[in-house]
Amino acid sequence: MASPELPFATWRFRDIPASYDLEKFCDIVPLSNGERILYSSLAPDPYTNAVTKVGTITWDRVPEYLQYAATSNDAGVRLHLLELSEDAASTEPRANGIWADAKFIGLTPLNAGSLQTENVSGKTVHVMAARERSDVASRFLTERRPECPCIHAIVESASPRSRYGKVFNSIYSVFFFGTPHRGLNTAAIEEMVHNEPTKDMIKDLRENSNLIRSLSESFPAAAGSLQIVTCRELLETGTMQLQDGIWKRTGPKEMMVTETSACLYLPNEERIPIYANHSMIAKLGDGPETPYRTIRDRIASHVSGAPSIIRRRVLRAEGAATIFEVCQLANFVEAIVCKIKKTPPPSTRVKESMKDQVSFLEHFATFLFDHDLAKILEDPDLSILYTEEVVACLHQLNDVFSSYRALAGKYIEPFGKAVGHSETQRPIGELYSHEEDALDIAVSDVFHDRSPQDTLFQDQTLINLVRQCRESTERLKITLAFVTLRSFELPDNERLGRFRRSMELGGAIPAKIAIRQHVFAQPGSGDDDAEPLEGHLEKCDLSNKNSDLQFAKFYRKDISEVQDVIVEYRKYEADPRVEGPYAAAAMAQRQYLAKLKRNMRQLAALLRESSFVVELMTEGGLYEEDGIGAFRCLGFVEDSDRYQLAYIFEIPVGMTAQSLAASYSLSTYIESDGKGPSTVEKLQIAQVLCQNILNLHASGWVHKNIRSQNIILVRNHGGASGDSEGVEKYYMQYLKGFEFSRPDSGRSSGRANFDPNQNLYRHPERQNVPDTHFMKEHDLYAVGVVLLEIGLWKTIPRVFHKHIEAARQGRSFPQPHTIRDQLVRLARKTSLGVAYKEAVTTCLTGDFCVSKDGRQQVNLGLAFRQHVSDVVEARLKSGDLFH
Repeated sequence: MASPELPFATWRFRDIPASYDLEKFCDIVPLSNGERILYSSLAPDPYTNAVTKVGTITWDRVPEYLQYAATSNDAGVRLHLLELSEDAASTEPRANGIWADAKFIGLTPLNAGSLQTENVSGKTVHVMAARERSDVASRFLTERRPECPCIHAIVESASPRSRYGKVFNSIYSVFFFGTPHRGLNTAAIEEMVHNEPTKDMIKDLRENSNLIRSLSESFPAAAGSLQIVTCRELLETGTMQLQDGIWKRTGPKEMMVTETSACLYLPNEERIPIYANHSMIAKLGDGPETPYRTIRDRIASHVSGAPSIIRRRVLRAEGAATIFEVCQLANFVEAIVCKIKKTPPPSTRVKESMKDQVSFLEHFATFLFDHDLAKILEDPDLSILYTEEVVACLHQLNDVFSSYRALAGKYIEPFGKAVGHSETQRPIGELYSHEEDALDIAVSDVFHDRSPQDTLFQDQTLINLVRQCRESTERLKITLAFVTLRSFELPDNERLGRFRRSMELGGAIPAKIAIRQHVFAQPGSGDDDAEPLEGHLEKCDLSNKNSDLQFAKFYRKDISEVQDVIVEYRKYEADPRVEGPYAAAAMAQRQYLAKLKRNMRQLAALLRESSFVVELMTEGGLYEEDGIGAFRCLGFVEDSDRYQLAYIFEIPVGMTAQSLAASYSLSTYIESDGKGPSTVEKLQIAQVLCQNILNLHASGWVHKNIRSQNIILVRNHGGASGDSEGVEKYYMQYLKGFEFSRPDSGRSSGRANFDPNQNLYRHPERQNVPDTHFMKEHDLYAVGVVLLEIGLWKTIPRVFHKHIEAARQGRSFPQPHTIRDQLVRLARKTSLGVAYKEAVTTCLTGDFCVSKDGRQQVNLGLAFRQHVSDVVEARLKSGDLFH
């Protein structure tokens, strides 16, 4: 509303022809007494679906041409346009003109949608309107309460049931200028507008009004994901008085909106004091000392940061819409699988696998539909590729079930009705409204109407579907594991921690990963958690003397049963007993050894608690869930006479020490078979290794000793064999050498190691005397060396054998960076294709294109999957294995 005592006047103009530009618009009001235009705006009018335009002009004083309208009680005046016709030199008035008013209310867009930081007033409101089609935007703007349109709109659109969810997801920040969030003294204003239609609106702005209380309670929760900026006035404003029939601000001055009313005091709020009164708080000059520049810079910063966050929200909303349909279809397919595949043990595995996928998807839906939990996907330090990965996997799952969509829509009424409105973010409790009995009835109806011989119900079709479903859900599980790992770095992760525990119980994140993350987050620190096992070991005398594993019989104290186990030894030095001038050094050494032994014991406890392999009981018997291929650690036994600790690992289910002794390390396999296996076998070994390391890192762990000697291959009898889901596996692969492993938040010992055989697998920063703490990229470097060995089918110590021999004779060994450069050159000679060479090179150079990462390096994990693991897997599945 124009204020008569102010040194300028602003008018709004509607029904402006769409063909008018800003220059032509500014000429519609003749200026005769030297009036000057200070500001102007022109934008498509959302109320007319952009058929016409709406504009504003601010003059230094009211033009004489409009004086009669400015002093009248009319709401406005119709200005008839005089335009030059195309075929005549005379002017003629148009039938309808432009509506001009000085006492306007409601929302007025000030620009055509481009984000220009100079246009401060009305910016946030128009950003909301610009994100949707004009018809949706018009409804969104006009259907809100006019007293507090922005706040009311945000509260309503944030509701899961709101049809304006897409609009809400497009809001990044809101700027408030002297907004009375807790109301204001409206007595003088009510007197001024007692005959105006806005009187009831003003009453709603009273302190403690029902509207104010309602919005104050609901807005903080609705705006939790937004950036809020509240600007408060520091100067008092003159109250309104009626003088000679004109309202002027000549009354006693008072603080129109107090600090406690203007500020929300939210954790996501920035508060800016402005040295101005309420009338001038949003009418700032651009001088160097004014707050205008501060506000302009904030808006510019928000405009810069908004696209990435908005993109994440839109993707998350897309994922939430997709997971709704996927969960319904997965339940439907699970019912079909359970009805068809009843008795054979392999079929039981298929059924259990499908049930596991459905359980995970339902828990994952909980994650996406909970704004507080899923907000972690909006973390600017978390790569947006994670959100894109989630959506891509969900679309892939939707495609997997696409053949059954028509059936589900026909036989399951809630699904048929809901899919048409899947963009609505429905509460997770409403996703599965059908009872199991109703679903069984629907599936029975399907079989009654269709032949069991239908292609959709054949065994191989369902086996392939379950396999494809599992591939996508396993990918989602690892993605979610990395995301929850990131939560350990956040200051407030209590709720996410509770969610992580519930996911563990529900089997959503594989239990092995969830347990390891818990162990990583809160490793046991007491001696009780690291006590040695009671009993003794006796070495096994097995026929295979060349096994890369060490076996023993473990005799538990007070238990007659003897257990065959795998053993890994870790030696430590004897405590020095030195007196005299070297006593201080000896004391330091004893302290180091005590710390080393304590760390070794702690590692044994962590390995024991982490359960790297999970056994699941099914109707068909016991089987091991896929994950990190590693032997289950039972604990450790200390042999103080030999100054060593023995880590004890369990023989895998279905194997014996004798059968396992026939296995060999990847290094031994390469050295003993110069010709090498098939390309498929090589790629499968490489792919499983990448997946194992990916799972390990998603657990918050690093291995720290990855070498081909520590990768054990157990060949399936009879060559390649198919599992219950039809996937051929040549080997089971196990990682060992965990005596050097630790959670990646721990500190490395940094002790010197000049062993050339081991240094060849170590990152240059970690060779000889390490000058940095161990990080995940150091593991990935070692993975690159092993992948290089697979590609060359030649061990790296064999390649550098002359240098190793020279080092043993006291001569120099190549510098660390020289070794890496030589390995990179060797990568060009691998025989598994160009993409494989690039994957190896990426590991060796560390060029994963990760510009920003946190302590857990979760962005590096995703980059490794995309640049290495996915590349190897795609090569394996391509079928073109000769180029």
